[in-house]
Amino acid sequence: MVNILKAFITDRMFWPENVTIRDILENLSSTGVLPRKDVLTLWSQPAFEDIMVNDRIKDYVMHVLVHLDILVEPKRYIGKDTDEYLYTRKDTAAVLDTQTENTAAAFFLVPCIVKSKIPQQMLENATDKRTICIAYHLKDTVVPSALAFKLIAASISIWPLKIVDERFCLYFQAAVMDLDKKNELQIHVEGQRIIVNLTNKESKQHISPDLATTIQECLTLALGRILQFYSRCFGKQSHQIMSDLFEIEVGEVCSGKTCLIPLSDAKKQTHWKCKNGKTHDTKSPLNWFFDKNKDQCDPNCEEKAHIRLQEVPSDDVINALTEQNLIGDCVVHFGIELGLSIVDIGRQCTSFKGFGWSNS
Repeated sequence: MVNILKAFITDRMFWPENVTIRDILENLSSTGVLPRKDVLTLWSQPAFEDIMVNDRIKDYVMHVLVHLDILVEPKRYIGKDTDEYLYTRKDTAAVLDTQTENTAAAFFLVPCIVKSKIPQQMLENATDKRTICIAYHLKDTVVPSALAFKLIAASISIWPLKIVDERFCLYFQAAVMDLDKKNELQIHVEGQRIIVNLTNKESKQHISPDLATTIQECLTLALGRILQFYSRCFGKQSHQIMSDLFEIEVGEVCSGKTCLIPLSDAKKQTHWKCKNGKTHDTKSPLNWFFDKNKDQCDPNCEEKAHIRLQEVPSDDVINALTEQNLIGDCVVHFGIELGLSIVDIGRQCTSFKGFGWSNS
């Protein structure tokens, strides 16, 4: 397996003289994108003839590398708005084939090999008025170098990478993802701290608490499992409590940098004063830990809710309702007629899923 990985995970000083191979590796280190056909080209070198003897073995090894998060198969990059992806090489521009759920990925993402740093302009997108932050501070002083790559790999297999100027926003220990047309997610790994920024195109007040909480739950679970995996690999006791692995901080962007407060403190107070002397409210940062099962909004959101109810629903709202099966669902309609809340209807549908409820 080590020899197989050397085909594309290798230092520049060990690159072969072959121009085609060097071109593939150059593009990979710059963009983190590795087309499937380029993987096969790398494995066609004489050094791998005795290992990759047939297509069956090659397919098996690809599946193993995907399982290990070394190669990330971007299953989410599907749809009419993203039918083709271009990436620039020294000598040509290649179009990656359209993929569907039933076909093999036309390309892979390789977070552990990309060398490009995130552009300053991309960092500046996370402004104080539009961004909320969450950070995980790892308690173990020895952090495996591969942790950043595994966490980013897990993230980009859930949310689609942002594309700017026909390039995926995948960088060294960082990634930028598009959650939808209005919300952007940035992940940065800085030593023992993982910083996550959630930015809304208009205002942080428009960030859905459900969205923020769902992201937090996914990242917390993924990070916990990764750390537990490394603990077992190093012969340490596997911690079942997340608080034994890392501390969580929440906050905002202040003067171009993240301003954070421990989650335990944020839950006890309505505001805090940062080292820059600025006072921050804890309301928006605490959206990372919103109670998604609440039946009613807080009193201070009634005015905003009243205004929203008078507006014509946007396409995003209609699409979200459709994805949750709230439109055209006879069970939902029946529940509303009975005076049940959407939360209660959802609970009942989940509880009685095994009894064969249908919309017919």
